[in-house]
Amino acid sequence: KTKRTKNRILDVEKLKNEGGVSIDPVCGVVNFAHDFDGQTFVDLKRMYDPFPYENVGVVVPVFNEYETIVSVVKGLRKQGVCGNSFRVIVVDDASVDHSVEEVQRCFDGDDKVTIIKLPVHRGYESALHHGLEHAVNVLHCSHVFTFDADGQHDPKDIGKALELMSLQKADVFIGI
Repeated sequence: KTKRTKNRILDVEKLKNEGGVSIDPVCGVVNFAHDFDGQTFVDLKRMYDPFPYENVGVVVPVFNEYETIVSVVKGLRKQGVCGNSFRVIVVDDASVDHSVEEVQRCFDGDDKVTIIKLPVHRGYESALHHGLEHAVNVLHCSHVFTFDADGQHDPKDIGKALELMSLQKADVFIGI
């Protein structure tokens, strides 16, 4: 493709073949390129279609996970793709160990972290249901992952899953 920017024409394929371009493997968008004179940096991110996974939600059901929940949410908040950080939806299934209060204390004011408190303990499936419903109907997430609160999974795996989904043009991903 050829794109015009600041009165210069950039041949993205030529730049790619000459090694002067960086393409994000998940998004498939050009991050930056050297112009043909080798001196000018051109940011091409905004010249391409938006990343299809721009509003990714991660639902984290919580029941008495005081020891691990903050580090799990911190790990998820550090992740994201193409400059878009994940939305983390913590669903407290009526914990009695102050798990959710610790999340509130650490992420107060972070608009990418949502906390849903369920009034009575209904189990993992109910917490998932409430989190998924919120992610889709309220936050309008394009894709939603579920993530355990006990710290057994690596938050970086979500990026790997998105990369595989993008490469395979998949709508559903189970496991990693």
